[in-house]
Amino acid sequence: MDKGFVYLYPQKDIFDFEIQRNSPGFDFPGSEEMDKEWINAKGSERDRLGELWIMKQREFFRERLRSVLNLSFDLRYRAKGYQFYFVLLDDGELSPLIELREGDKIIRAGMDSKTHRTKGKDGKYPYPDQEYLLGQISERNLWVSGFHIWDCVSKFARRAYERGRRVMVDEDLTEFLGYNVKDPKFRVESFPGTNPRERFKRDWSMFMRPRKDPWFFKDYH
Repeated sequence: MDKGFVYLYPQKDIFDFEIQRNSPGFDFPGSEEMDKEWINAKGSERDRLGELWIMKQREFFRERLRSVLNLSFDLRYRAKGYQFYFVLLDDGELSPLIELREGDKIIRAGMDSKTHRTKGKDGKYPYPDQEYLLGQISERNLWVSGFHIWDCVSKFARRAYERGRRVMVDEDLTEFLGYNVKDPKFRVESFPGTNPRERFKRDWSMFMRPRKDPWFFKDYH
């Protein structure tokens, strides 16, 4: 086996934030009935229903995200023999949304969250050593995803490419997953799960501009 799938920072705190950010506007079973109840309610009862709405909306969105994410893992990569690596900050807690399988590996980044999220004297945030991460991954052919696409994912993909690995980013399963799970046309079985030409047909050059690096997919039809 010479194929690895690297998922960066699938931590509970990051997924919780993404769920909170993306769940508004997500329809769930019973939402229409609850909406009618809320319209007819008054005072504290309306407040109670509003809080219940948000809770149920997040619960259903969380479950939808969990299902789509793990099914994508299974069909896109596990079924094709990829070795899985989940990268966590040293004090990071793996999100319970992730369904680990036998043989999956959890590797630590060599940096804790406080250090990573504290600006240095130069005004910049420190990042884990990419060489240290790559040293824990033996496969030459890599798909990379996780959080966040224009930050840690791009940094890791760039360094892997510079070190002679064959690299491609699965941007479907980055923070963009929050949008994809709302799309009934999203395909879990292979990347790309959607064709962005449909969404960005008027701004195609703008969409592709940040994807000029060789580890980003370009063959959209």
